[in-house]
Amino acid sequence: MNRTTLLLLFMCIIYTNCGNKPDSIPDQLKANFSKHVIKIDPSIIIDSFQVLRMDTMVEKLGRIIDDTIYKRELYHVENQLANAKKEQLSDSIEFYNDEIKYMLIQIDSITKSIKSGDIKKAFGLIAICKYQIRMKNNRSKDFVFYFFDNNMNLVNADMIDSAIYRSYSRIK
Repeated sequence: MNRTTLLLLFMCIIYTNCGNKPDSIPDQLKANFSKHVIKIDPSIIIDSFQVLRMDTMVEKLGRIIDDTIYKRELYHVENQLANAKKEQLSDSIEFYNDEIKYMLIQIDSITKSIKSGDIKKAFGLIAICKYQIRMKNNRSKDFVFYFFDNNMNLVNADMIDSAIYRSYSRIK
């Protein structure tokens, strides 16, 4: 091979390897967050979105997060029960009481399982993000958590919508 052919081959290799790089994880998270915001209300403006921290998710951390989520849901069901009692809705009172009994058993089981959670084997990624949104002259700051499995599949899209809706309800 002569020098011209080698040079041409080398340039082709460099050109094909210098293609578009995939977006960084923070850029992907912001794009995903924007899609969730638009789904709730396209008139919401995202003033800022910042990835504060990204950590490997291990079994023990996953159990702690599950425990926290279950306790948060229990709090909501207890509020619904209190409202049902105020309005004397006997069917709802019975339903919420049964739901609370079931949830307490689940929470107790999860809480006890935290101690035995593996702290070495990774099974995903958690990204903690801070954002500010606005509508007209109203602004709201909050945090959102992204949970990914080992294949980088998002596993908590509903929680992201819930966090955004919580902020949205304060500014609409």
